[in-house]
Amino acid sequence: MHASFRKYEKLCSKKYIDNLFKFGESFVVYPLRIYYNTAPYKSVTGTQVVFAISHRNFRKAHQRNLIRRRMREAYRENKHIISPPLQPLNFTLNIGFYYFSNKIENYSCIEQAMKKALHVITDYYSNHIAKEK
Repeated sequence: MHASFRKYEKLCSKKYIDNLFKFGESFVVYPLRIYYNTAPYKSVTGTQVVFAISHRNFRKAHQRNLIRRRMREAYRENKHIISPPLQPLNFTLNIGFYYFSNKIENYSCIEQAMKKALHVITDYYSNHIAKEK
């Protein structure tokens, strides 16, 4: 699979982002809190993501940008975990990654959290699909 992060994979709609953080289910894998929910199918990939970092914990934009770059890179390198198992879905999966730690973690810590989070979401929806069949 080509490891890139395209525009159509980014969750940009304010309406969908608000619904994701208000009504989406969530779980924690330090240093990330992951929100996820579904929306009507509209995307080529079937998965759209958004990355958020607390302005309160990181006042300087270059710190938030560093963390956001690390999260995007970790997702880009590991999205193969979630893409193939969720291809047969007839809805779009929206995922929000919220960085809640108050210190800047290294890339390997963020990548391990991202892998674990993607496995949890894949297992949840794989079981959900199996129950419907």
